[in-house]
Amino acid sequence: MKKIIISLVATILLLFTLSSCKKQETSNPQNDESDNTVKSIESAYIDDLGNLIIKYTSNETENLGKVACDNVWRERNDTVYLTGDLTAYNEDPIESPNYSKTYLIKFKTAVKRTGTNGTWNRIIVNNKTYYIDANYTTTNKAEIIFDYSQNKKVYTTENTKLYNFPNEENLSPRSLDKNLEITQLAINETNTWIEVKYENHIYYCKPDTVKDNRTTEIPTVVN
Repeated sequence: MKKIIISLVATILLLFTLSSCKKQETSNPQNDESDNTVKSIESAYIDDLGNLIIKYTSNETENLGKVACDNVWRERNDTVYLTGDLTAYNEDPIESPNYSKTYLIKFKTAVKRTGTNGTWNRIIVNNKTYYIDANYTTTNKAEIIFDYSQNKKVYTTENTKLYNFPNEENLSPRSLDKNLEITQLAINETNTWIEVKYENHIYYCKPDTVKDNRTTEIPTVVN
């Protein structure tokens, strides 16, 4: 178990960070009994994904996993980009559980973010405050910028899943059997999603789930 020396200021910061948050179990806990390294904590904070991040005075950082902090807003002043069509709400979902829908913000739209609690992002649109699902946003613009110069035929594998948007939060991706021909229209700048066309519909899938050549097996369609 690591021995950690915490300064008075760092202790206050850490206690404040955790005062209304509950640590969630992680699937890969790090309990190395042989590690007796002494470390001093400089600060602690919760990132946009709800992970508790510890920064040591040695400039090392450690991700301690997710904490349940949906009732804590962290202030932000940045831009997020939508990875899907999102409904915006005009009331704080924490303070008003019966919030009502306002309007739809389209995929790839850039909006100013003023706060996050890991589940919701607070944004400004036309000088008004709204709330959107944080799982459908990214701070990395390259994720939603696509290069359309790579139009080609590709073939599905047993792992191919088609999503309506480049976001795995989609609850019902379309599964295809292997060896079906689909058209790759584009790939994003982070090489994490490709835009494809299948049966006259636009979808998105992971690049490593398709291949350039068809095998000799006869393709079948999953109904």
